[in-house]
Amino acid sequence: MTGRPKDAMSEQKPVVVSRAAARRFLIRRTGLGRLPGEGPRWPGPDHTVDAVRTLEYVQVDPMQVLARNHDLVLGARVRDYRPEILDSLLYRERRLVEVVARNRYIVPVEDYPLFRVRFAEIERSERPKLAHLEPVMERVLRRIEREGPLSSLDFEDEETLSGWWDLDGQARTRVVRQALEWLWHFGRLAVSRRENGRRYFDLPERLLGPSAKPAPYEPARAGGAVGPEGPDAEAAARDDLARKYFRAMGLADPTDWSFAWSRYRAPEKRALVERFAAAGEIVAVSVEGVRRTYYVPAAEVDDLLASGAIEFEPEVRFLPPLDNLIWLRSRLMDLFGFEYRWEAYVPAVKRKYGPYTCPILCGDTFAGRMDARVDRETGTLVVNGLWWERGDEGRERTCVPPVPRRRFLDALDEWARLNGAERVSDPAGVLRT
Repeated sequence: MTGRPKDAMSEQKPVVVSRAAARRFLIRRTGLGRLPGEGPRWPGPDHTVDAVRTLEYVQVDPMQVLARNHDLVLGARVRDYRPEILDSLLYRERRLVEVVARNRYIVPVEDYPLFRVRFAEIERSERPKLAHLEPVMERVLRRIEREGPLSSLDFEDEETLSGWWDLDGQARTRVVRQALEWLWHFGRLAVSRRENGRRYFDLPERLLGPSAKPAPYEPARAGGAVGPEGPDAEAAARDDLARKYFRAMGLADPTDWSFAWSRYRAPEKRALVERFAAAGEIVAVSVEGVRRTYYVPAAEVDDLLASGAIEFEPEVRFLPPLDNLIWLRSRLMDLFGFEYRWEAYVPAVKRKYGPYTCPILCGDTFAGRMDARVDRETGTLVVNGLWWERGDEGRERTCVPPVPRRRFLDALDEWARLNGAERVSDPAGVLRT
């Protein structure tokens, strides 16, 4: 009688690396670390698509205390980056596209088909709960089919509803806006352009080509299939999306709530990791002094092992709260010893730092954090707070930065320009030595 196969993860011998190797590997692969004498990985705006392809995604967030999150992510990596470059790539050249998975992302347009399986999952899960929106969604789709790109302002329907985002229970959100949003989540609409932050939607097949056309929605089956009919095709599509996720993470943690950008129960996560490990697609990683097991794409094991010996130029970079490097907060703590919480949605009285505090990366160390905002009327970056991490002796660096002051201030001036500001204001005197 044949016995039950052993757990693939238990058979696999993990790669063992130091914390320094793991963090330098992540910094290097995300385009933030530069070796002495080396130029920037993406030396000009023409390399913006290359940067997104390497990162695999850039997260979109509507909050604009500073510049947009995706602009700050790319501006930290692409020399002379400008927001209008990205807008052109998204809405005119169509080399990049906005998608919804567990969050909202910008990805290379050739990866759009990978996310169709996620669109279908969302539709199967959520559309049966939206019977009250069905007539509106149908009307919206028919108008866009006839007229082309439209925004919520192109519809006269003023009916409103409330949701979890309306903390006082007041119905302020227009029904037509919710219909557009859900149709985008379902992959039945795509973002055609933005004007002053407002999205205009069109049919994905009209924007991206016939292959982007979604399968018909079939209520009796709680959603249409993705691509060829059948569960095997959908399972293969989910695996392809998971492969992109592993490439995006570099060092992936199966306990991540957004693991593989889909909804997996714990046993399903284990099964997926075991299959990928047994197939030689990913390799387990044990980081010295860290209890958690990470997984690296097999093609990048050599780079990971070699990363412990590299040293970076001590450049200063300000990263936004949803930057690719810091998105996994537990990994940030494991590898960098840096505890970070985005406090934008935390009540003011409970904040430790500030609503839009940005980590400060110096070389391969998170040396501090800064809370700032842009005063758009005066074109000023207003620094509200600056906190340096504790030094080697455990004392907090409250005044003197762990890098030369001139280098820090030059980096701050450059960051201000990225945020659309012409000057820096220090009303609290936190930048003084």
